[in-house]
Amino acid sequence: MVNKSGGSGMQITAYSQSRQDLEARLGNVAKARQVEGNFNNLIMLRVKEKDTAELLTNQLPEVEIAQIMTVSGANDSSDTDSSVDFTSSTQDRISMLRVPMLEPGHITALPKGQAFCLLDGGQLWKVRFPLPVEDDDDDMPENMQALTREMDRNYHTAEQWWN
Repeated sequence: MVNKSGGSGMQITAYSQSRQDLEARLGNVAKARQVEGNFNNLIMLRVKEKDTAELLTNQLPEVEIAQIMTVSGANDSSDTDSSVDFTSSTQDRISMLRVPMLEPGHITALPKGQAFCLLDGGQLWKVRFPLPVEDDDDDMPENMQALTREMDRNYHTAEQWWN
């Protein structure tokens, strides 16, 4: 359904807490990876498992970073007739190092309400979602409050809702 729906104008939004949820539901790792590959965009909040985080990080390129190494040294002078007893030097050496753009640990350590998104053909975005407050929010527009009340009243989940 995910593979063929885009051409017909249908959009699918799916949510899972871990990669293994999809594998368990489909009963096959290969089928689960096939479904994952058919989604265009990926929004990943904090996850607990490295395997789930790698769904995003394995799609990212390596990047070059500058690594600075400080080298210092001193040499004694063996010439007793010289007024120079020792010489010293300090150098900063810069080398380029290739590293992953993001590591799975960056995903597993995200603060609540923050996410990494792969959008529009793989462009990486770091986003932050506003978090709801526990008490009544006087700053929320009335129309939003009405919307959330309506969602509370009408939203129900059930297996095989499409039947």
